[in-house]
Amino acid sequence: MSEALTIAVIEALGQIVGAMVTVGGLIFIGLHITQRSRELQKELPRILRDLKTLYMIEQVHVEMTVGRGEPANKVKVRKLVEDEKGLRLSGRYTPARIDDLIQKADIDVG
Repeated sequence: MSEALTIAVIEALGQIVGAMVTVGGLIFIGLHITQRSRELQKELPRILRDLKTLYMIEQVHVEMTVGRGEPANKVKVRKLVEDEKGLRLSGRYTPARIDDLIQKADIDVG
């Protein structure tokens, strides 16, 4: 075999190996992303249940406060948390929205 042919074969094999490594890496990354997505989907019912529970706790607390003749300070408390902790509700996941998501996903959250 001539030297030029040997070099061409080696270069071709190098390109094939390089392509195989690239494809292998892409497959690995794709599987990792798919697995993580499945894990997050499994977490969704618990997250929705926790969020709905926190809204219910807030509502019961407001009702207890008003029942004692005190003003409902829900907005004031939310503003205080935002000012002091830098955390606030996005407004995207209201109790009604959570119920819609639960119905759409057919998730039993108890």
